[in-house]
Amino acid sequence: RLASGLRLIIRENHASPTVSIVLMGAGGVRHEPAHKNGISNLFAQMLIRGTTKRNAEAIAATVDNMGGSLDPFSGYNSWGLQSQWLARDGRSGLALISESALHPTFPATELKRLQSQTTAQIRARDDDPMSAASKLLRSTLFGDHPYGRPALGTAASVASVTATDLRHYWS
Repeated sequence: RLASGLRLIIRENHASPTVSIVLMGAGGVRHEPAHKNGISNLFAQMLIRGTTKRNAEAIAATVDNMGGSLDPFSGYNSWGLQSQWLARDGRSGLALISESALHPTFPATELKRLQSQTTAQIRARDDDPMSAASKLLRSTLFGDHPYGRPALGTAASVASVTATDLRHYWS
């Protein structure tokens, strides 16, 4: 446990020339206001869409140049960034994760693009019988509890999220 209270878990495996780093925080759907359902997903995705040092393209180029991966995630209880790097790039990968989590800018143009992509995912989810059934089951079992809401949100709730909302969620 670091002085800040952050828990650091290290599991060494010297047989692999890679480093996997996961940053995870409490959050997700259970911490969202109902009218902003899906904000946790948008928040996590936006972490790699711009920082005070790099825009989305520069972040993607940095990840590609290192031959690594940096993927945001969000669920019902948490949000985070998961990554994998060659061992020689582990410190640089960790620095990029730190930059993404601590210095995001939530650019409005990237948010609009992401909202459009997320709305398309929501429509595809609603058109898929298995996904639609799962959504109905969750809402039936959990009712008004946050677990009854879809992790991606709804088209209306996703469209209502602003960059200011993301900054408040982040802080």
